[in-house]
Amino acid sequence: MSVIPLLTPVLLTSPVAADPLGYIVNEFMDYGHGVEEGNKRQRPSIPIPMRNIPEDSATGYLSPVIIGNRILIDGGEYALAFNSRIHDQYNRIVQTGMIREEKKVRYTFDSSGKINRIWLLASGEESQSGDFDPAI
Repeated sequence: MSVIPLLTPVLLTSPVAADPLGYIVNEFMDYGHGVEEGNKRQRPSIPIPMRNIPEDSATGYLSPVIIGNRILIDGGEYALAFNSRIHDQYNRIVQTGMIREEKKVRYTFDSSGKINRIWLLASGEESQSGDFDPAI
C-alpha cells in the first residue's frame, strides 16, 4: 500500500503545501504574525539592531529627490559612489527609490569625495548622532 495516495487530498487542499514560501510571505505581509486586538491586527515590535556607524560620519537630512546618481542632503547635492550602500533602520540595504520622505541620516565619504555609506537613523539613534561638517 502506498502512502502517497492517502496524503494527496491533504496536500492539494493545504495552502502551505501548495506554495509554502508564498504562504509565509502572505502571512507576513498581512501581519498574520501580529497580535490580535479586537478585529485589528498589529505588527509586533521588532528590535532595532545595534549598528557600527562611524563617529566621524556627517549628519543631515536626506531628501527623497534623487537625480541619477546624485542625492540631496541638507539642500546640498552630492554624488553617490559606484559602490554606495544605503542602510535602513534595521541595517538592511535599500535602493534610493525606496526613500519616500525626508529622513535624518549619517553618511560617510570615500577618498574621491563621493558618498559611499548612508545610514537612515531610527528615533533612538537620532539623539546619539553628533554633528559633523565635512567642509571643515
